[in-house]
Amino acid sequence: MKKSKNFLLMFLIGYISYCLVYIARLNLSIASTDLGHIITDAQYGYIGSAFLIAFSCGRLLNGFIGDKVHPRYMIFIGLTLSGLANLGLSFLPSFPIFIALWSVNGYAQSMLWGSLLSYISFISPENKRVTSVSVLVSSVAVGSVLGLLIATFSTTVFGVGAAFLVPAILSITLAFLPLTMFSEKMEIAKDEKKNHIPMSKILRIPSVYIMLLPAVMHGVIKDNISSWAPKFFQSNYNFTLSQMQMFLYIIPVVGMVGRLFYPYFYGLFRKKENYVSITAAALCIASMIPLVLGVNNIVVAAICLCITNAAINVINTSMLSMFPLRFSASGNVSSVTGIMDFATYMGAGVGSAFYGATLKNGDFSLMFGSWLLIAVAISALLFLIIRIPKFHKD
Repeated sequence: MKKSKNFLLMFLIGYISYCLVYIARLNLSIASTDLGHIITDAQYGYIGSAFLIAFSCGRLLNGFIGDKVHPRYMIFIGLTLSGLANLGLSFLPSFPIFIALWSVNGYAQSMLWGSLLSYISFISPENKRVTSVSVLVSSVAVGSVLGLLIATFSTTVFGVGAAFLVPAILSITLAFLPLTMFSEKMEIAKDEKKNHIPMSKILRIPSVYIMLLPAVMHGVIKDNISSWAPKFFQSNYNFTLSQMQMFLYIIPVVGMVGRLFYPYFYGLFRKKENYVSITAAALCIASMIPLVLGVNNIVVAAICLCITNAAINVINTSMLSMFPLRFSASGNVSSVTGIMDFATYMGAGVGSAFYGATLKNGDFSLMFGSWLLIAVAISALLFLIIRIPKFHKD
């Protein structure tokens, strides 16, 4: 059994590395409230779409590269490029340059997750693998909270350019941690070499290709919650950035709670991640109904968004973390994660562009209505997957 003597230290470095991804991603959602003189709402939607499309394409490519290249190099390069892109954005360039740099940021960040998941699953004790992955995934929420806090503080104290400058400095500086500390050799065992699945065959595996559609669907909701929540509160409740802080921060915190409780739900449903996802989708449906009906109470609206975010993060953990671990024996964790991420963030990118073009005068009913229908569709698809035996096979 493969086990690093310094597992906790390696895990912490990996955790910090992925927190940096969201620190250098959610800064735009905070900065967007002060960028009206540079970009319009429609352009903001296109910028978010460009990031997500670059990220999704990068995840597909880097997923396969990640099965060949040591994670320390992938993570170092990804964080450094992300930092340099944010450094360029700190000068608040014009829209064409802005969208180009944010796309570079998206591609750079796509280099981390597959390699990191593969590395952590490699060094984790077998009986702690599910717990390790679930805790690792909580870095998304922790990074989101830190990203919002850092961006808010930087923007308030130093100006909107600092919302990009501070994450740039952190990413470039801390990129050296995994490069120098991830020294564990990841030699593929003989049985893994024998069972390794070529890229040309992975997409023909029933359990892989059938999961792509629900992955696309849940992606439409996942990243667009954090992207559009500031504008939702600002447009509908006339809140300033400082006034809406509590509502923005609690959303990812609840998302983190959902991820941390994943091992409990996973055990409750006898290690069947699709049952966990169906239950989470039902929570999404229930929480969307008040928002579709146009609830006027900001506390109720925030609670609904929190529940939706927690539930969608549970689904995300099932699809992008637990499902790929089925392929650890063949050394295909990174590539399968890349495929699932590609589908997820392609859906998020299309959704961002669509919402940017269709949201008018602070009316978010179309967005919330679409999320309700998507949650229903995810439940139906996963139920069919459970009922059709051939889709269970790897």
